[in-house]
Amino acid sequence: MTDSGKSGGWIKRLMGKASSVMGSPAHPELTKHFSWLDQVEKGLTAKVVSFILTQENATVIASLEALSAQISQARPELGYDSRKIESWSYFKPNFIINQANDLGQRERFIRIITLTDFAHTSFHEISSDAVGNDVQSLLHCFSDFSYGINNTSARFSLDDLVALICKLGGRPADLIDHITLGNYSNLPKHFGTGDALEKVHEYVYNLDAPEVIEGIKRQSNNDRVAAVKALTWRKIASRPAYLDFLLEIFTTGATSLRDASRAALLTHDHDIVTQKVIPLVSAGKIAVRTAAIQILGDIGTKPALDALQERREVEKTQNLQMLLDQIIGSDGNSEEAKVDGGYKAVNDTVITLPDRIILSQEAGAPFDKDDLATLQEIDARLEKSALERFEIGKANGYKPKRPQKVTTGADIFALFTGKKELRTRHNRSEHDQTKFVTLAYIPQSYHAWIIQAFGRLPVAQALDLSVAATGSLYFLTSQWYRDDPTSEWILEALRAGKFDLRDVLETAEKHKLSIRHTFHDNESENASPGDFTRSWMVSTTQHGISAAASLSESYEPETYWPLIAEHLDVIADALPPTTLAAQQNSGALALIGLLPALPAHLVPQILFVAIGESRTARERARALLADVPDLDDTIATTLTDKRQAVRANAAAFLAQRGAKATLPQLIKRLKVEKSETARAAMISAVADLGGDTGPYLSQKALVAEAEKLVAKLSADKIDWLPVDQAPALHWKDGKKVEPVILDAWLRLAVKIKSLEDGALFDLYLSQIKPEDAEKLAVWVLTSWIGYDTQRPSKSELIAEVTPTAQQYKSQYTHYKDTPLDEIVAMLIRYRMQSYPNSGSASKGILALTYSATPSLMARVIAAYLKEHGKRVAQAKTLVEVLAGAGTPEAIQVLVATSTRFKQRSVREFAETCVTRLAEERGWTADELADRSIPSGGLEEGGVMELEVGEELKTYTVRLAPDMTVRIVSPTGKEVKSLPAGTDAATKEAKALLSALKKTVKTVTAQQQTRLYEAMMAERIWKRDDWQSDLNAHPIMSRLTDRVVWRALAEDHTTLTTFRPTPEGDLFDVEGDDADISAAKYIDIAHSATMPAAQRESWQTHMTDFEITPLFAQFSRPVLELTATQRGETKITDREGWLMEALKLRSATSKLGYDRGPVEDGAGFSEYSKTFRSAGLNATLHFTGSYVPEDNIPVAIMHMTFNKGHRSLKLGDVPPLLLSECWNDMHDIAKSGAFDPEWQKKGLY
Repeated sequence: MTDSGKSGGWIKRLMGKASSVMGSPAHPELTKHFSWLDQVEKGLTAKVVSFILTQENATVIASLEALSAQISQARPELGYDSRKIESWSYFKPNFIINQANDLGQRERFIRIITLTDFAHTSFHEISSDAVGNDVQSLLHCFSDFSYGINNTSARFSLDDLVALICKLGGRPADLIDHITLGNYSNLPKHFGTGDALEKVHEYVYNLDAPEVIEGIKRQSNNDRVAAVKALTWRKIASRPAYLDFLLEIFTTGATSLRDASRAALLTHDHDIVTQKVIPLVSAGKIAVRTAAIQILGDIGTKPALDALQERREVEKTQNLQMLLDQIIGSDGNSEEAKVDGGYKAVNDTVITLPDRIILSQEAGAPFDKDDLATLQEIDARLEKSALERFEIGKANGYKPKRPQKVTTGADIFALFTGKKELRTRHNRSEHDQTKFVTLAYIPQSYHAWIIQAFGRLPVAQALDLSVAATGSLYFLTSQWYRDDPTSEWILEALRAGKFDLRDVLETAEKHKLSIRHTFHDNESENASPGDFTRSWMVSTTQHGISAAASLSESYEPETYWPLIAEHLDVIADALPPTTLAAQQNSGALALIGLLPALPAHLVPQILFVAIGESRTARERARALLADVPDLDDTIATTLTDKRQAVRANAAAFLAQRGAKATLPQLIKRLKVEKSETARAAMISAVADLGGDTGPYLSQKALVAEAEKLVAKLSADKIDWLPVDQAPALHWKDGKKVEPVILDAWLRLAVKIKSLEDGALFDLYLSQIKPEDAEKLAVWVLTSWIGYDTQRPSKSELIAEVTPTAQQYKSQYTHYKDTPLDEIVAMLIRYRMQSYPNSGSASKGILALTYSATPSLMARVIAAYLKEHGKRVAQAKTLVEVLAGAGTPEAIQVLVATSTRFKQRSVREFAETCVTRLAEERGWTADELADRSIPSGGLEEGGVMELEVGEELKTYTVRLAPDMTVRIVSPTGKEVKSLPAGTDAATKEAKALLSALKKTVKTVTAQQQTRLYEAMMAERIWKRDDWQSDLNAHPIMSRLTDRVVWRALAEDHTTLTTFRPTPEGDLFDVEGDDADISAAKYIDIAHSATMPAAQRESWQTHMTDFEITPLFAQFSRPVLELTATQRGETKITDREGWLMEALKLRSATSKLGYDRGPVEDGAGFSEYSKTFRSAGLNATLHFTGSYVPEDNIPVAIMHMTFNKGHRSLKLGDVPPLLLSECWNDMHDIAKSGAFDPEWQKKGLY
């Protein structure tokens, strides 16, 4: 596509045939556009315009080339700097097409486009690649391209477009360079409709195959994958001309491209493909051989299966053997699993699908004049609002278009009474659109009426109409496109059991709905229920929640599991051997996890994933197989697999399953195992299964192994670590540990990478003195964090950025008058956002840190997460360290991270770790948090005894009700501190006392927040658990006495309310003893859960007993919802309260709200608060601000609630939580005041 590099060929194409037109006609717009060239050489502008119009003065090309350097220098001086050049890209197409229309000759497009580009870039760039610079400009002139073009008469067809490209010296394939064929790109989004984009794609794909292939080869791997997929579903890939190309990328492409070509090859004649693929089964890389085996399995003909059987007899790679075994035996397994109306489960039971719901034919009240009046009233209200905005716009100097009369409500009424038809994507091209009504993007004012109107139709009719109106069912597993009445009614009807997902998807198939929500990313225009299920295998929502999690959060199991069970064939296709992609495997496993029991015939495929290399998919698979018997021997056979990762995973899985019978196989393999990673996993497995680890953990064996490791493994990823400064280590017998040991352990940890295998290093460290292991752990942890967060000093930064600042000042007009020190300060701020180092490559050494001092570990990791939590990979690694340590201090930081951390992926990973730790102990996550609250060494009653001095005198430490630490001397006198001393006992006592004070401070802050969140979530404790985990805890007992509790009966009715005391008593509101012996449960009282008189009495009680409440229980008012409000999704009673952006940020931060996601343009418009125990998020919406924030006016709009990704009606939010968040919004609003003109201010 590019020129030879010389200007001659380009000049010839630019000049074309000599023109006979003489003279230099005037053209004001062109003359104005190129007028600045006269500053370089007088008369140059006229020559350029004349050449564009008539090709006269052709010597101007040579002049431009000769003056290239002067033009480049003059361009910024005359105001054509980088900013103006960037803005040119937005108005260039409109300028070009309008000038070309005035010129009247399409051939002049070439001259005007090329020379217009030259005005904004270098001559060399233009001359070197005219096609590359101008295809996108030409595309803007295509007749169906609507973005930014005012004049439509000059547009041309795609044939014209290709002809112009060829005239520029290009070829049709060049067009593909600028259109991402199968997926999203910046260019196609500007087409006016999906039909316009589809027209381009259809045209391009139907070019001659060599041109399409050439264009695809030029694209990135991801775009090639998308293009091949599109070729497949468009039924173009099956043309014979594409076969060799598909085979080529099948054998040489990346995994994703190979998978796409595999699907395309299956559209060709199976006999031909079989003949061409059979040789690949025994030749080439394992990845190609694997894909070849898969495609022959997909074909499944006798010749294909015979070839696989023949290969199985000689195949030596363990993984491929398993793959071949699965394919060869898969047909039998599949047939055996088939059961009429259900499937066979692993527990030898048959799972029967429930009967289909009979859709109700009963209709509600008919639509009448009152309905029409209601809708017309909404029309009038919206029309009035539009006119008010119109007048405001005019008053502010804008030229808004006068709004038209609003008839939306009348149209909706006509639709529901049968007088008009529903507008869908299939009839939008019909000429007479007045007979159609759309329900997409309807103003929210109409939503309530539409939703109740669906409820008045027979269920079958309402389902049919609502599904047709949605256009896509993406909303079923995503929060996107949910703010419309059709999808809301479908979701509510699903939850009400009026139908299940099978009914919805079958209706979607009837109406030819697409899978995705955007036309340009659609691979199935007529999706079946199986297609939807297949799409969910790889589907994630905006917040990263898998489709399976979305289904389980949104609906009752009976709504979705029958659909999954009916499409187990689709599930199987997303697992090995058909699919080896980890993302699809994980999606399939997640859906399998929603079934009432594990399908027996899928066990071999799931096992394949359970020992695979993807951690996420592997963990899901192991969880599904946890209770499946008779798998251990099969897993043990993979201990000889050629891939070290598979051998290591197999050993870990055997240990996880407690497979003691496989110890002989593990020990046998250990004798010949040479892989460090696999060997580490096997030693850990032997230890976990109770085997003898002596041969591997003796001092002699460890030294010998260390010498081999140091000789074999590189230390380049930890060359920053000052090993010579490491603490001295000693074996348990007191002998000094050889230096080679630590060197080897560090190198091995880097090699293994994963902290999953930290058990091996626990074994290693168990051979040295515990105090030395603790010092080593602290040294490694603090060294790694120090390296990862190291920043240059200010003086270093100034020296580094000053030359750049000087360059900015001299070369960029924008900074010409800016003081140098301001530019330096700006660059330093930017530079401080980056980190010169990253600990990710060496994160494996953190497997040596689990035995670090608990309080220190918790403190330094909490500090890292607070200050550097945006470094997501490192943050997740440290979360894993906390989980691996499992100390009370670590668990509390882990729990806090899982509930309040801003980075969602880190927070969700922490939540996963908390859940796993709790499940290992047989507890809930809340019970884990309760039972791991640090005591700081205090005994029951909040007392700790410390021995001080050489005489070991006993000092008593007590935790006072005000949370201060009091010290009592051996004589009974209270003292301020322990006596000075250099003896070991005194040093240890002072260290314990210091640690206790820090623990008390940390626990108070953490548990105050946890108890408040427990109140908000209306958490209930079993009485005995509350007593042992909270009220008897030496620190928590000082906090529980500042909270009023409720004693509940079996049916959760209130027996009494009470307050504990530090002495162990329980007081009622009158100050008398409270009896809770009959109580089954305990929860935290709140204004919303007790009568007003009782609330006032408790407030008096707290004042009389001089108790400072731990948090507000009774001092805030209660929100009482009306019947109408219960069906709404927003709290709006502080809409329009205006304040400064920084005041809003401060007020929300004080109440625990975090800034919402930053969207395109660096703007955000939300603050949110997460309540993990309740599984809810509260979001405060406002008019918006930018990052970094300026102190602009902002106004509160409303507050919403969501559970997972599903928005909630106010009536579905726990009343207590709703009231508290409502009070939060009112307290935040106090930072400003209501402004009736709030919509005119800020970013609204």
